[in-house]
Amino acid sequence: MTPALVQQVNIRPAGLSQATLNYLAKGDQSMRLGELSEAIQNYAHAVELAPNSLIGRWSLGVALSGSRRFELAVKQYREATRIAEDDLITALLLQGALQEYGDRGGSQQVYLDTVRRFTRLGKPGLDASGSLERLEAALKQRPDSPILSLLYGDTLQVALRFDDAGRAYRRASALAPLWTKPQINLGLSYLAQGKANQAVAALDGALKSDPKNPRALLALGDAQLQSGNNAGALKVYQQLLKIDSVAVPAATGAARASMALGQTGNAVTSLQDARRRAPQDPSPVAALAEIQMRAGSYSEAAESYTSALKLSEAGGLFAARPSLQRALAEAQLSAKRPVEAQKTLQKALQEDPENEALWRRLLAKSLLDQNDRPAAEMELKRALSNETSLYPQDTLQAIAAEGWAEKFIASYRADIVGARTGIHSSGGGQSGIVVRSTSVSKEAELVGLTGLAHLLRFTGAIKEEISTRRDLVRLRGSGADWFLLAQAQERSGENADARASYSQAMRKGDLSSAIQKLALDRIRKLASLPPKQD
Repeated sequence: MTPALVQQVNIRPAGLSQATLNYLAKGDQSMRLGELSEAIQNYAHAVELAPNSLIGRWSLGVALSGSRRFELAVKQYREATRIAEDDLITALLLQGALQEYGDRGGSQQVYLDTVRRFTRLGKPGLDASGSLERLEAALKQRPDSPILSLLYGDTLQVALRFDDAGRAYRRASALAPLWTKPQINLGLSYLAQGKANQAVAALDGALKSDPKNPRALLALGDAQLQSGNNAGALKVYQQLLKIDSVAVPAATGAARASMALGQTGNAVTSLQDARRRAPQDPSPVAALAEIQMRAGSYSEAAESYTSALKLSEAGGLFAARPSLQRALAEAQLSAKRPVEAQKTLQKALQEDPENEALWRRLLAKSLLDQNDRPAAEMELKRALSNETSLYPQDTLQAIAAEGWAEKFIASYRADIVGARTGIHSSGGGQSGIVVRSTSVSKEAELVGLTGLAHLLRFTGAIKEEISTRRDLVRLRGSGADWFLLAQAQERSGENADARASYSQAMRKGDLSSAIQKLALDRIRKLASLPPKQD
């Protein structure tokens, strides 16, 4: 049997001996009763009997981490990565255990390698499909395992399936109510979604069972800071400043809370302490830049953000780079250094194409500050063409602020004619008209129609907007196209047509759950309205 086949067999509980399964079941029972030492012993027996069992290594590693025996947990996770080199959640477990153990260099190296191997090109998040498949198979055999439910939640969260992750965490917590880890991870999940009050409630629940848990306290401080309870956050962070494993993020959080409370001196002191403890960590430097921005010291802030970006690049903290690049560009613009901002934004555009609209909108600002209005117009047009939001208000307001709305409308109309006929006309030249030949292009027509529809909605030209959106549903017909057509028809009082368009949007099945809910609500309300009277 090949190693790959051995791995496939031993990943599944069905491939394990009955004695191994019994020890895993005993370990799960101990977890449910809050008997962590007994759980570790049972999982260790399971691993002795089946050393190539990924489930056994996972279970023992998580239990060891729960008892803060991180060095031993690292050994289990290293073995797990040997068993399943292509498993994302295993790599992240190893990275987290190394961080808790205090091996920042090793943790960063594992993180770098994990990002490199599991990044999904052109899509947010990491590729968690392999881990999800393994965990779903394992949970069919062991549905009452709190550790598998926890890891399933972690994997779902990495895949950005937050609602499903929440259900998995609550399941793990219900199976092992004395185990705080599922509640902590649920709180972190809410925090990642910006649901600060729900995060606080979840973390409060975890701290009732384990009131001194440093990770739960740190997350609670972050949640209170996010919710605006700056004094409460500061109090929590100050409890953690002498605990090495969380001292740096606690000092950085304390600085942000102090800033919000107007205590600038205390904020700087906290950041100095954080930088002393972790000179390679970009977070304290970025927080210092925030203080400098608030004080109007824009050049100093730009220098601090530049340092933070260099540190993030050296340490492989890719997730932080887009926010740092935006902050740096805004600091450079505020410091009247538009050429530098332009370079920052061009680099951001290469590294983070998913936020193209944002980068091009800021590029337009840097070009306007250099009095290059034609290039700024082009960047705003590109920004509008690359918007993913149904309502790209930021870009539309940037266009309107320069008095360019009607100019852009005329330009999009010309683009549409050019895409349909291959002949593009625009103002300019000695005759006042420049005519150039292009190819007939459905893609170019869609770009022109989409930009024009956004601007017509923004300027209130309802009749032409409806006509333009009808062209869009004819050419592309996505759920979003039908939904926006329905909204325009509803604003025009065409209730029957709007109801039909909302129904078409629902049938497409490619809308978010929130937009689907809104469409269904409009269908119900429109059904009760009388038809429009001519």
